[in-house]
Formats: sequence, structure tokens, C-alpha cells
Amino acid sequence: MSNQAKNHNIEEETEISEKKPSIQDLEEEIEKLKDKVLRSSAELDNMRKRTEKQIQEERQYALTSFARDLISVTDNLDLAISHKPSKEVTSQEVELILQGVEMIYGQLKDVLARHGISQISTEPGQAFDHNIHQAISQVETNEYPNGSVVTIMQKGYKIRDRLLRPASVTIAKDPEKDKVDG
Repeated sequence: MSNQAKNHNIEEETEISEKKPSIQDLEEEIEKLKDKVLRSSAELDNMRKRTEKQIQEERQYALTSFARDLISVTDNLDLAISHKPSKEVTSQEVELILQGVEMIYGQLKDVLARHGISQISTEPGQAFDHNIHQAISQVETNEYPNGSVVTIMQKGYKIRDRLLRPASVTIAKDPEKDKVDG
């Protein structure tokens, strides 16, 4: 082999060795790739958890519109029961029908409870809460504090921790307030 050929081979080897990454460069590249893999794995795990949570919520609240329809039935049963005549006026047959309606109403309330649907407790005199109440009107009265519930026009319901329907209420208005303001 001539000197010229040897010099050419040495130049090629020098170029190749200059192009070869060092062990340190390779180790740094490995660390970068490991970091990317760990981050990607963590992101996938977070996405899986978010998706599982979303699916669980969808399952819990999937029947919301059905539940709203059911509570309308509950309202009508409740109304029918509240208008039953006094015992002296009713015949035995009417009393049996009313007992049947009350039994159906009880069963319906049990079914709703088993599926996480519960009535919102609202009483006259309770402070108005816009999160669970819907004000239908104001009534001037000294019987209850200003801004508190006077009458429950329609019961409110929730499904687990979400509002299904607010309670429709009338709220107290202080009759003396308008006189002082006017």
C-alpha cells in the first residue's frame, strides 16, 4: 500500500472517529429518552385516570332526565295524598284507595333513594339558598324573617351531590321595609 493510500485511510478513520458520538453523549441521549418515556407513561396514566373518573360520573348521572320525569310523578302522588278528605267523610273504599296511593308513593320514594335521588329538606322559616331554592314570588309577612322561605310550592331534589331540581318557594318580604324606603 502506498503512502498516499495509507494517508487516505487515516483521514477516513479520523473522520469516522470524529462522527462517532462519545460514550458520554450516548449516555446523555439514553437519559433524555428515559425521561421522555417516563413522562409519556405518566401522561398516559393520568389520561387513563381522568377517563375512568369521567366514565364513573357518566354512569352515576346518566339517568338525570329520567329522574326529573320520575320526580314529577312523585309530585302528583304527593299532591293526591295531601288532598285526601278527613276520615269522617271518606268511605272504606276511598280509604283503601288512598292507602294504596300512599303505598305506591312510599315504594317510589324507596326506588329513588336506592338510585341516589333524594329530596332537599326545605322548611318554612329556613333561609333562602339560591343553590337549592328557586324563588317564585315574595310574600309580605312578619311571621318569617325577610328573605326566608314562607311556602314550598314544589319540592327540590338532588341526585347524589348534584342538584336535580331546585325547590320552588315563596320568600318572605318585610312589609315595613317598603314603608321605610318609600
